[in-house]
Amino acid sequence: MTSPLDIDGYRPGAVGDIIALHARFYAEQWGFGPAFEAYVARDMQSLLSEFTEGRDLMLFAYENGRAVGSACLDGRPHPDAGTDTRGLSRVSGRVRFIILDPAFAGKGMGKRLVGDMVTWADRVGYQHLWLTTFEGLHAARHLYEANDFTLTDAYPGETYGIQMTEQRFDRRR
Repeated sequence: MTSPLDIDGYRPGAVGDIIALHARFYAEQWGFGPAFEAYVARDMQSLLSEFTEGRDLMLFAYENGRAVGSACLDGRPHPDAGTDTRGLSRVSGRVRFIILDPAFAGKGMGKRLVGDMVTWADRVGYQHLWLTTFEGLHAARHLYEANDFTLTDAYPGETYGIQMTEQRFDRRR
């Protein structure tokens, strides 16, 4: 499906757009508040400031210069990776900041963002991708499973003061 949106890497203002999109979406749909917005802002800033070409990936969907979606891969070592993470070895990468403005849902852009991210990860040699999320994000789960992610853990949790079932998905090559 052809889309009027453009997929590209970082452009000035993209991170701010995606932080705002996360804050609005999760406040409206799930009741998350300022702590969630601060979490997204801190983690996106951290990934951007430590971004290493060939290890990390930040993809954005743009409409008229504004970021309306994202899919990121964080290749920095992480204690929850569940596998060997030797920095630039690209053994394990954490999928982050998957979101698409609801105005663009159902047009294939989420599929393209996640698919392009996974294709890139395969091309550069990642053996394992993983992500954490929570139950109820059905469109996102469909995208993960369509790209060979498997639900590997589900457990009760309280994210930002809201009781929910937290989930972990893994994809191994």
